[in-house]
Amino acid sequence: MRIKNFKKAMALMLATVITATMFTGCKDNKKGGTNSTPAPSATAKVDTSANDAAQNKATVAMMGEVPIYETQFEYFLFTAMSEAFYGSDAFDDIGSEEYSAMTEEDKTKMFLDFFNAKPEGSEKTNLQITAERALEICHTFNISALKGKDNKLSSQDDIDKLLDEIDEIADKYADYYKKTRDACMKSLYGMNVNDLKEYTILQNYGKAYSEQWRKDNGYTFEEKEPTKPTKPTEPSKDASDEKKSEYDAALKKYDEDLADYNDALKDYNEKEKKFWEKFREAYNKGVDAYRIVSVRSLFVSTVGEDGKVLSAAEKQAKKKEIEGYVKLSTDFGYDFEKVVKGFSESETGLYDLDIANSSETPFNEEIVLWASKEAKISKEIKIFETSKGYYAIQIAGITDFDKTEGVVADSEKVASPEKIRETVSYYYLNDLYNDYVTMLTKEADYKLSDIKYDRMYEIAEKCLNETEE
Repeated sequence: MRIKNFKKAMALMLATVITATMFTGCKDNKKGGTNSTPAPSATAKVDTSANDAAQNKATVAMMGEVPIYETQFEYFLFTAMSEAFYGSDAFDDIGSEEYSAMTEEDKTKMFLDFFNAKPEGSEKTNLQITAERALEICHTFNISALKGKDNKLSSQDDIDKLLDEIDEIADKYADYYKKTRDACMKSLYGMNVNDLKEYTILQNYGKAYSEQWRKDNGYTFEEKEPTKPTKPTEPSKDASDEKKSEYDAALKKYDEDLADYNDALKDYNEKEKKFWEKFREAYNKGVDAYRIVSVRSLFVSTVGEDGKVLSAAEKQAKKKEIEGYVKLSTDFGYDFEKVVKGFSESETGLYDLDIANSSETPFNEEIVLWASKEAKISKEIKIFETSKGYYAIQIAGITDFDKTEGVVADSEKVASPEKIRETVSYYYLNDLYNDYVTMLTKEADYKLSDIKYDRMYEIAEKCLNETEE
């Protein structure tokens, strides 16, 4: 689920030119879904590159002498559609109870109705506005790529390696599925092989330029943590005097090196702390989303084995049941962790709520909002009713910008101050860099010309119609 206040931030993250990832085509991602084609493990036996279609060089606009291709536009159209739909007020939340209860047909209708509607005071539909937004993304993407290319930030060897990787992937999929390389890449990435190669070259240049921009503006911590010296092994009691003398000398050298290491480590830690302070204000502004709240949960289902919701009387019995489990902890002193392990009907147990990274959770919005706002380790256990059943929730751990308190589910990948700082810096720098590149769009060298609005709208309409299939 996603917290409503952060839906637009999440959508904007998708549009970044810093780490533009390869989304699949709009048809394979209808309603924002993901392509589920399994990756083959077979090794390619036949190189079918001779059957690859030539690059589609039809354009939707020009940026000086730089073409903005239709294939690139269609690729970023999905990003713009996700940004528009999930960032709108068309529904309260993609993870809400109401949305979860909707049929697939109803969800598709909501999606189509949104894009076919005209915002108040506008002569254009949301789809047309979204198409123009896709062009904006293409614009900033190409500026970033051109900057990287002009500054020679990628070597031909690096580019050749990326293109070889695309060929390898295309060959494997083509051999495994007995389809053309183009068909496989179109299914995976929404582009034919040669269109994908052109995009990848631009993406590589753009990424290299964004990284250089970060370094130039002091947003890369390049200090290396000092290496701790290794203490020499003490010789055995019957070792020779020469060996003992060598050990004494090595131990003395170790003590000197250890003192130098401790001084260097202190200096390193101070520099690291100073670097991350640049992002503290951004963290404080979005603390309810960035902070990781770890909750322990006990679940009792109100859905029968036949998939139908229990009757009101049966649900009331289930409520009393979970209240009884809670009292084992609150009234009789049993450890809630043990109560959860003994009586919960799900394997959720301890869970880290990572809102800023839009991680899926088994909980509804009410639970996540409560936990993110409460954000206080406590023995209190609160019961929530959802469409699936009752959850008894206890806040067990808090991880913030500086430290972790209590217990967490995953201190390595999710609930660590280091991961939070990385997330904060990621969003902060995305916004900063996007603002910078957007500013460049106004410069004469990067102005767009020959914009084919009718063709853009036509492509967008085609993508939307494919959603209905």
